[in-house]
Amino acid sequence: MKALKHPATIIASLALFVALGGEAAMASGLISGEKIVNHSIPAKKLTAAAIKGLRGHTGARGPVGPQGIQGVQGVQGNQGPAGPGSNAVVDSVPGTTFLSAPSTQLAQLNLSAGTYIVIGKTSIANTNTGTGENTGCSLDDTQRNEIDHSQTSTSSAANQSTITVMAPLTTTGSSVSLDCGSTDDSYTTATQTKLIAIRVVSWTTIIG
Repeated sequence: MKALKHPATIIASLALFVALGGEAAMASGLISGEKIVNHSIPAKKLTAAAIKGLRGHTGARGPVGPQGIQGVQGVQGNQGPAGPGSNAVVDSVPGTTFLSAPSTQLAQLNLSAGTYIVIGKTSIANTNTGTGENTGCSLDDTQRNEIDHSQTSTSSAANQSTITVMAPLTTTGSSVSLDCGSTDDSYTTATQTKLIAIRVVSWTTIIG
């Protein structure tokens, strides 16, 4: 034990330890970091823990960006004109009208251009008791002349009869009238007379 304290002995022992340690390191296949060339080790040579340590960590979420500018709302257009809805014009005749020869105009309407359903109605009576009479009424248009006709017979004032005439009419602008005539015009009367024109978009004729 005393021999180990000699300086020469200590130095020799250290040299032997280093020599043996270096040989052991080489024998085990391990090399120091100084021997490794930078960027020369492929990933397959690393352990799973080493590869995991090389991966970057997800950073904290950044602040919310500024809100986008809202688009300008479009200007609403002007309202369009009203559609071609239906409307009606009426000529209503109060009181009693005596019919004269050959016919009497009971009602009249002036129509602008368009399509219409025209209806005429009146109540016929005979004030000459004991004498029968025949009365005919028509719808007349200044562009197309007669567009509908109907007739009735009455024998007394108590035996009133209603006449109704009706027809479609497409016109560029005209006058329509309800005209009635009687075989006993001096005593035949018309009451509750009405002439109506209803404007429509269109009409369809169905035959049968």
